[in-house]
Amino acid sequence: MSEAAIRASIFALVDGVANSGNVYDLEPFADTWDVFLDRFKTTISGVAMIRGFTVSCEAIAREGMVAGGARNTINRSAYTYKVRGYQGFDYETSTEKAFLLIVLAVMDALDGGIVSGDVFNAQLAQLDVYQPRVIGGVLCHYAEITQMVWEQI
Repeated sequence: MSEAAIRASIFALVDGVANSGNVYDLEPFADTWDVFLDRFKTTISGVAMIRGFTVSCEAIAREGMVAGGARNTINRSAYTYKVRGYQGFDYETSTEKAFLLIVLAVMDALDGGIVSGDVFNAQLAQLDVYQPRVIGGVLCHYAEITQMVWEQI
C-alpha cells in the first residue's frame, strides 16, 4: 500500500465518522487564522460551529530486515500520521465532552479500519493532546491523534 493509499484510507475513515465536520487530507493553507478557522465552519444538527479534522504525514522512517540471508531482505517504511481535530468552545453545550466523543469515534474508526485492514502493520491510534487552544482569537478544543502505519516496500 502506497503512502497516498494509506493517507486516503485514513481520510476516508475520519471523514466517515458521523458529525466529524470538515475533513482535509492535508493541512489547509491559510494566510491568517481567520481564514484557517473558516475552513472548519460547518453546520451540524442545525447548529453552526467550528469542527473538523486534518490528516498529515509527519514522518517516514525506513528500515531493512534480513531473514535467512540477503535474498530474504524485507524493506519497509513506517509512516507517522497526525490527525488534528478542532472544535469551537461552548461551555453551555458541553463541547469538551461532545468533541471528546467524536475524537474517540475517530480513534475507533482508525483502529477498526487501519489496524484490522489491508495495511502491512499498524499501531493503535494514540490521543497525544486534548486541550483548549486559542486559534485566531477563538477558544477551541484541539486534539492530536497519532497513527503509525508500516508498509512493506
